[in-house]
Amino acid sequence: MPIRRLPLGIGDSADLRTVVVDVDSLAVDVAVRRYTRLGAQRWRRWRGEDDVTTEFDVDAHGLVVDQPSRFRRSRHLAARRYRS
Repeated sequence: MPIRRLPLGIGDSADLRTVVVDVDSLAVDVAVRRYTRLGAQRWRRWRGEDDVTTEFDVDAHGLVVDQPSRFRRSRHLAARRYRS
């Protein structure tokens, strides 16, 4: 989700309709997500279908750095240059 494109000030929110694909069944559904900007690089996401809220940080490019209980970006791999 390109949240960096949302013209939100700190404390502002936006509700977005998103498409969710179940990877096991390939079922497609529309879901509501509310994104709230908490700070310069801190965000909150609310999922409407199950009322779950998650806070996360983004880097200077708007990419998620860490998502609690889901993943953590490897600092080593992020800094490594890949050769083809």
